[in-house]
Amino acid sequence: MTESQIEESQLPGECAPQARSQTGSFNPALETVLVEDAKRPALYVAIREPEGKSRAPAASVEIVIPVFNQLAYTQGCLESLRRSAGVAARIVVVNNGSSDGTAEYLDADSGVDVIHNSENRGCAAAWNQGVRAGTADWVVVLNNDVLLTPGWLEGLLMSAEAEGLDVVTPAMREGLLNYELEPYAREFVKAAAGAIRPDVADGVCFMVRRRVFEVIGLFDENFRIGVFEDTDFFERARQAGFKLGTTGRSFIHHFGSVTQKSIRQSKTCGPYEEENRVYFRRKWQLNQIQRWINRFKRKAHAARWSAVERRKFGHTLRECWRRGRLVIFKGGKRGGSGTGVKGAVLPDRLPEIYRRCAALDTHRALDKNPFAGGAGGLSGFQRHGGSAGKKSPCAASPHVGARFQRAANIAQALASL
Repeated sequence: MTESQIEESQLPGECAPQARSQTGSFNPALETVLVEDAKRPALYVAIREPEGKSRAPAASVEIVIPVFNQLAYTQGCLESLRRSAGVAARIVVVNNGSSDGTAEYLDADSGVDVIHNSENRGCAAAWNQGVRAGTADWVVVLNNDVLLTPGWLEGLLMSAEAEGLDVVTPAMREGLLNYELEPYAREFVKAAAGAIRPDVADGVCFMVRRRVFEVIGLFDENFRIGVFEDTDFFERARQAGFKLGTTGRSFIHHFGSVTQKSIRQSKTCGPYEEENRVYFRRKWQLNQIQRWINRFKRKAHAARWSAVERRKFGHTLRECWRRGRLVIFKGGKRGGSGTGVKGAVLPDRLPEIYRRCAALDTHRALDKNPFAGGAGGLSGFQRHGGSAGKKSPCAASPHVGARFQRAANIAQALASL
């Protein structure tokens, strides 16, 4: 079904699907009930839980999945979605000009609404098409290279209600599926249901309250293909006062940017990642020192959260299987870091961070508020690992001592977070 068909044809029964049994064997204690909504042509799978069990709050949910080729992953995602659905949810798949049989597969699936694009319009445009196609209270944006687990959607809804979140992301493991997913997910959620990472969301899977779109608008389609459109949206939501978080009440598996890797290897879309990066920096007026500070802050927060989560729950909310080992947390949105892993925030790296911060050409960003004040005795460079016989990396620049001292103070403050 095309986007125009969805917009023009909303009459009950026009596209009414034949209810197909999707009863899963993962939890015999739950009774599966098929429900057909008279207003929407999508298949809903609702699960009635036994008495005494906690229930997700009543809310309408729409799940938006953009796809570009990668049919096998799309099939796996949709099948896991049907097995794990515990809350009524409309599924909208946006086909971005796939040429591998994805279109035919989706058209034959009566359980989803399909929007077909003639070309790859990218993530932001596809997400916007999905958001516009519905009116649900909550919109879940989901990659097609993920596998869902029983209770994942209920967990997001319950966490949003309990924590007052407007944008919520599940815990996840990324990489090879070299473990028993559903048993691990049950154990994970049981142990880490109380874990929450405040102010953090991820574009792999996130649930958004519709009011957020009404206030800040949709995704910025100036970001081509993919990358940075999610980061931009999350930052706009923060600035508007909305609350973000990652919860341990829900767990999914992410294979890891399968579509983006395929597009990069095909080299058919040009340097879109670099173009998006430049646009993002200009839009948010981020200079070099601000980027260094933000990156360090994200990694410091990730290190702290990881330590707390492991101590209290025995798990971390972000896991990644990379280069033959399990990375215990990810520092920031995409960068990997962890104990014994490149990118970890460790005390012995602080001198390097100080020197890098000080060496930046900071006067470009701070010309209206130049660094002021210096340090008596040894220079900041000497105190943080520099030799007395060596000059600071930016010794040739004016106001070196004050600039370095300010950078060192910033890094020291962030290290204590």
